[in-house]
Amino acid sequence: MPIAFGAATGQEFAAATSYTVSAVTASGTNKYALVMVGLRTNTGDISGVTFNGVAMTELQQLNKSASTMTIWLFGLANPTTGDVVITGDTSLAAEVIVSIYTGVAQTGSTGIIATATGDSTTPSVAVTSATDELVVDIVGWNAGDDGTAGAGQTKRSEAFIGTGASMDVATSDEAGAASVTMSWVVTAGGGWLIIGIPLKPASDSNTAFLTFFGPQPQQ
Repeated sequence: MPIAFGAATGQEFAAATSYTVSAVTASGTNKYALVMVGLRTNTGDISGVTFNGVAMTELQQLNKSASTMTIWLFGLANPTTGDVVITGDTSLAAEVIVSIYTGVAQTGSTGIIATATGDSTTPSVAVTSATDELVVDIVGWNAGDDGTAGAGQTKRSEAFIGTGASMDVATSDEAGAASVTMSWVVTAGGGWLIIGIPLKPASDSNTAFLTFFGPQPQQ
């Protein structure tokens, strides 16, 4: 079963210590949810994320102190439709993106995560993957312009903090290969952060078995 994109929603929140993305639909088979959070801080933390009341696993946190930006990535296998609630320890404006994929392995769902930071208009990160996987990224940068995903990538969602210190967060995906470079172009230069993660496919339960019949033994 190939991995397929289900849906994504991006939402911006005014300063608070808790953010709720309401009634996120999780449908399909072998589902996997990714929740991506961006904050203009290098000291605040996200203490937890739940999807319809079920705690999600923190997969990666990436900080760029010089640009006072942090992004988080959380994952959950087999989510059910409901609210996504993010709880932080500092009252800040935030961006949240929730993405749902199907056809993902329900155990060992993800591969090796890659991260990078920089100070240009071309965020990128190289991710080790495989041909039957799907690579997903989250990128954050400190300007309020639309980001353009690189060749081969499909941009899925973007969220923007437009109050106070501005910041964008966006996500895309691309078919897996031995090495996949997830890249973006942003109009305004400045600090950026990017996380890339390969999703692993669910096993095909309809494995075909071949039986070979040779000559019958002589009596």
